Amino acid sequence: PLMGLMQKIRVKGSKAPDWLLAAFSIIIVLGVLLALSVFFRVSKITVDGNSFYTEEQIIQASGIEDGDNMFFVNRFSAASRIFAKLPYVQKVTISRKLPNHVIIEIAESQELAYVVSGDTYWAIDSNGKVLEKVDSKKAKNLIRVDGLSLKRPKVGQQIETKNGDTDKIEYLATILNGIQSRQMMEDIGFYCVDNLPIALLEKFVELSDLQQNAELQKVAVGIDIRSGQALEEL
Repeated sequence: PLMGLMQKIRVKGSKAPDWLLAAFSIIIVLGVLLALSVFFRVSKITVDGNSFYTEEQIIQASGIEDGDNMFFVNRFSAASRIFAKLPYVQKVTISRKLPNHVIIEIAESQELAYVVSGDTYWAIDSNGKVLEKVDSKKAKNLIRVDGLSLKRPKVGQQIETKNGDTDKIEYLATILNGIQSRQMMEDIGFYCVDNLPIALLEKFVELSDLQQNAELQKVAVGIDIRSGQALEEL
């Protein structure tokens, strides 16, 4: 009985012409497209997390401009352009905040070490990505890596060895990541002497000749706190 009643209702009910439904659908689609093209335009771009690069450099590298359609901004392509043009960028997240705000969040690499290839010093981050060429003065503040014969190093790309020794590169990345996570970079370059008897401290300073010896600009001395009276006199 229920099915029969529904069939009667369908027969008696009026049905809109197909052309009218199609026209109505087209109007709705055109209305949506008009709203997207007119009301959702980029007018504000902000950058967070940057220190090495300026906000202007990052926005320019992304290719996103004021007036771009919010929904047509290709975030993957924008991030790829940033990676390609700015080697110190380690991670990029691009998000939209309607109606007109694009947010670019940056995590930057830190130069930790350098590898010598020919006469060139190449600075690398904790994952072995080549960041830039550095001079000998800047290299003194970085960790020197020996034992790698680089294959055509290129800024923005991971280092490769001529013999394809990936194990060494993975091992190096593990060490550098450990140094970075433990914030040990500030200790790089120090000459350390542990358990130096207090009686020899003055003589050690004289021998080090810190004012004249360029190789001994950073010295750390460890002294036993159980040195008693001598520690008090110091």
